[in-house]
Amino acid sequence: MNPEVEKDDYFNPFVDDPLLTVKEAAAYCRVSVTTINTWRREKRIPCVKTTNDARFRRSDLNRFINGHLTWGLQAVLP
Repeated sequence: MNPEVEKDDYFNPFVDDPLLTVKEAAAYCRVSVTTINTWRREKRIPCVKTTNDARFRRSDLNRFINGHLTWGLQAVLP
């Protein structure tokens, strides 16, 4: 191990960016499982497809959330 690099400088994708199930992704985003599945079908969020299921990288969910942030009220005035 290189003494110049701290142990915390290493990125472990299995720990630092885990794959979440549909249910875990819904809980992480605080939306329903139906919403996650709709976003997936509409290709709004990327997923990793397994044989019978889909998994979501936490970093992809964070990117999606950050891309859809709004501040304050955005009312449409007549």
